[in-house]
Amino acid sequence: MTTNQNDAIPAALRVFVETAISEARRKMEQRKGITMTFLLLLPDGTVDRASVPEEFGFLLNDHQAKAAIFSFIRHVAGEKHAVAVAIVADSWDGWPTEKQKRMAKENPEELQRLARTKSFNEMEALGLIERRSALVATIHTPAEVISVRSPYLERANGGIDWHERIVITAPQEDFTGKGKMFGRKEDME
Repeated sequence: MTTNQNDAIPAALRVFVETAISEARRKMEQRKGITMTFLLLLPDGTVDRASVPEEFGFLLNDHQAKAAIFSFIRHVAGEKHAVAVAIVADSWDGWPTEKQKRMAKENPEELQRLARTKSFNEMEALGLIERRSALVATIHTPAEVISVRSPYLERANGGIDWHERIVITAPQEDFTGKGKMFGRKEDME
């Protein structure tokens, strides 16, 4: 489900989600930059934080290193009985082009196939997405995954223009990949 409404975020998680996003936005606006940050919501309501140190940010472009980082966070989340895990990063986001919108109407099966089999760069080269900057917070609970995308443009004077956020929710069982924090181990690769 995609929506521009924060109502898609369960009430019990709204403060956690806003904390994750506002901390990252504040760092970006102070021109400190951010690397991938993890927040763990613990059963007593406290929040633990960890970030990939800036000098190790290059590891986030290495598939094996990134998988190891996510595995470590999953292990910590399990040991601490986290009820939610937020992953926050300054990222590239792919926005649908007119070509993709036409394809979604004319040949949705082919578009879905391409989305499953092509990389971000390949989708961009095919003219199906436009690369944009976004602050992305992905919140995992045992039941669902909530992705909050805050697109932005950097101004010449160093300021940031934040655009309307997009909230996407999905059942946890539909989410796969190395960033998966809860669920079946075989879905985490």
